[in-house]
Amino acid sequence: MFALAALHKMDDKNTFLSILKAYEILPRFMLRASALSIPVLELMLALGWLQAGLLGSSYPIIAIASACLLAVYGLAIAVNLLRGRTDFDCGCSLASARKSNASDKSSESQQSISTNLVWRNACLALLTLTVLTPITSRQLGAIDYVGLAGALLVLVLLYVSLTQLMATNRIIRSWRGHLGRLGND
Repeated sequence: MFALAALHKMDDKNTFLSILKAYEILPRFMLRASALSIPVLELMLALGWLQAGLLGSSYPIIAIASACLLAVYGLAIAVNLLRGRTDFDCGCSLASARKSNASDKSSESQQSISTNLVWRNACLALLTLTVLTPITSRQLGAIDYVGLAGALLVLVLLYVSLTQLMATNRIIRSWRGHLGRLGND
């Protein structure tokens, strides 16, 4: 997740910079440096998770940093929701990687911020912290690895499905508004 997010931000730096500006949280002088450092941080976290998984070791700092980053993203979204600002791209959807123009509100790849994204980030942050729980050691068999691979596949598919549902929610709401206006004509 972090690797894909970092790569799509690095692929279209100007769009990501526009999205950061739209949040209106960072001071102007920090925007360009943040637009460069956030994807690097996400890529470092992705590599940290990969290394921890391949080496079978525990790096609590990776889990804590991941949870903190997800919490900061959720907080930025929540601040804008409290301000009443919802009609701009969150910058967190894989659909945003389609090179949409962040200021184009009619773009179908735009995913506007919502309360659902705050909850999603909170759940993901808590999920990353589960690696900090103590584990008992036992030998893993082939069936364990098959079960883990299946569970990972299901989680990835659920994540992608929920992300797509949240992205299309805005489109569905606009259709309902358009249909309501047609009925009044």
